[in-house]
Amino acid sequence: MICGMPLLKSVSICLGISLSFGAQICAQTPASNPQPTTAMPSDPAEILKLISAQHQLLSTDIKPWHMVAKFQLFDAKGNPAEAGTFEEFYAGPHKQKITYTTPSFSRTETWTSEGVFYEGNPAGAPYAIELALREVLDPKPSESDLKDAVMMKTTESFGKTKLICIMLSRSMKEQHTPPPPGLFPTFCSDTAQPLLRAFYSFGDTTILFNNIGKFLGNTVPLQVTIFSGVPKLIELTVTTLATMPTVSETLFVPSEKAIKINPNATKVEGAVIAGKIIKKAPPVYPSSARAARISGTVLLSALIGEDGVIRELKVISAPDASLALASLIAVRQWQYQPYLLNGAPTKVLTKITVNFSIDYR
Repeated sequence: MICGMPLLKSVSICLGISLSFGAQICAQTPASNPQPTTAMPSDPAEILKLISAQHQLLSTDIKPWHMVAKFQLFDAKGNPAEAGTFEEFYAGPHKQKITYTTPSFSRTETWTSEGVFYEGNPAGAPYAIELALREVLDPKPSESDLKDAVMMKTTESFGKTKLICIMLSRSMKEQHTPPPPGLFPTFCSDTAQPLLRAFYSFGDTTILFNNIGKFLGNTVPLQVTIFSGVPKLIELTVTTLATMPTVSETLFVPSEKAIKINPNATKVEGAVIAGKIIKKAPPVYPSSARAARISGTVLLSALIGEDGVIRELKVISAPDASLALASLIAVRQWQYQPYLLNGAPTKVLTKITVNFSIDYR
C-alpha cells in the first residue's frame, strides 16, 4: 500500500555499471517517464540542487507519515541471508519511532527532544539496513560532499540506458587527465528530468534507485539495491508509505526500560584511531604514478562501525587519481579494534592518511 503515491511504469533492463571489479548490475528504469515538472538544466550544480529539493521526507514541516519496508540481506558471497522488516513513524526530527526486525535481531529506537532511546539488541542495526533506509529517505548529496567540490558532469551508458552523472571531485595537483567517474561520490540522474537513479563510488558502494514514486511532493525510491563491489548487500522494498491523520504523542514516549544512546558517530583524531589498527593492507604503488615520479599524501574520510570495520570511505584530497584509487582499495581492507565510548563500542568518524614516496637512491 503506497498512499498518495502514483508510481512510474517500469520495465527491467540491465544497467552495465562498470566498477573496478567489472560488475554488471541489473536494475529497473522507467519505461516512460511522466512529463517533467522541471526542465532539465545544463548546470550540474543546478541539477543536484533540484534533486536535493525532491528529498525532504525528514524535514521539520512535512506531514507526519508512517512507512513499512521489507528487506533481504546477503552474505559475503552474495547469497540470500536473513530477511526482515523495518517500520518508522515520523512526526519531525525529534518525534520518530523506528523498529528493525529479523530472525536474529530486534531493536526499537525512539527519537525525542531529550535524546535517542533504544530497546532490544544493544548493537545498532546492521549497517546495510541503515544505509538502505538512509538512501530511501535522504539520498541527496551531503554538505560535506558538496563543500569545495569540483563538479564534473558526464553522460554515461548503463547498458541501453543513458544517465547524466555528476561526480563531486576534488582538485589534484598532479592530475593531468580527468579522474575516472566514481573515484569521488557520483550521482546519476535521468536525462529528461532531475531524477536520481544511481549512486556509485569506488571507495564506498553502488546504489540503484528503482520504482520511483511521489509522496507529499517528494520523490521516493520504493526499491533500493546496494552492492559492495560485486556482491549484493541488501535489497529493500517499501511496502507502506502513508500520512498519519492523527498522531498520538504517547507513540513517541520511550518506555522506562529504554536506554539513552548517542546515534551519531564520534569524531576521533586520525593519530588516535591509527593505534587501534589490527589488520592493515599496504597500498600498491601504481606503476604509472611511479614512472611519472608522482608522490604525496592521500587523505581519506572514514566511517568505522562499532565492530571496527570500515563502512564508508571517501577521498578528501590526493595528488593523483591513481594514488587515490590505490589508497581506497587498500584501506577498504583495514580493520580496527572497536572504539569504546563510556565502555560501549561506538561508530567513529575519522581521517586516514596514506603516504606515497619514491626512493631516489
